[in-house]
Amino acid sequence: MLPESINGQPNYYAILNVPNYSDDQQVMLNNFKSLMKLLRSNTRDYSRLANEAFMLVMRAYGVLANPSDKVRFDDELRNAVNDGRRELFEPDADGPF
Repeated sequence: MLPESINGQPNYYAILNVPNYSDDQQVMLNNFKSLMKLLRSNTRDYSRLANEAFMLVMRAYGVLANPSDKVRFDDELRNAVNDGRRELFEPDADGPF
């Protein structure tokens, strides 16, 4: 189970709809590309919400694709889970959007 947020930041695994602590960079990349394709068509309308979602997906992939950032994020996630500080959930099978 994953916290909804960790130290005030969103759960990047849930955003990319990948399993807990996944190391499968190909699945992350494929999910990232699918979300970017979906969001790019909506950001043309300059919707504030679409732009925020676009930036959130970019940040999620940026953190999880960078080995040192991913290790740091995983440590924070484990601490949040172990401390029971957040409401826990599993990412939906259909994805976050």
